[in-house]
Amino acid sequence: MFCTQPHDFEYSEQELLEDYALFVHGRNAEPEGVQASTNARVEELEVEVAKLREQLGKAKTINDTMWQGVVHKLMESGDPSSVDGEQHRRKRGRA
Repeated sequence: MFCTQPHDFEYSEQELLEDYALFVHGRNAEPEGVQASTNARVEELEVEVAKLREQLGKAKTINDTMWQGVVHKLMESGDPSSVDGEQHRRKRGRA
């Protein structure tokens, strides 16, 4: 029942070690170099996330300031249509 014909594929020692590690330790086993590069990439991504959070905070501050300006303008005029009324009428006219 066993195949006795010679096979024409090569199996390197590195592949043997990787397969052995996979078999013995399961799917979570990674070569040391892969683990180091993964850790470095995680650190890079954490730095990028921190930068993006900072930018998001700045954008939120700008957005909040703009909305406060709109609300103050509405409160001063007392007429809700005075802030964006003309633009609203133009949009309704297109339909």
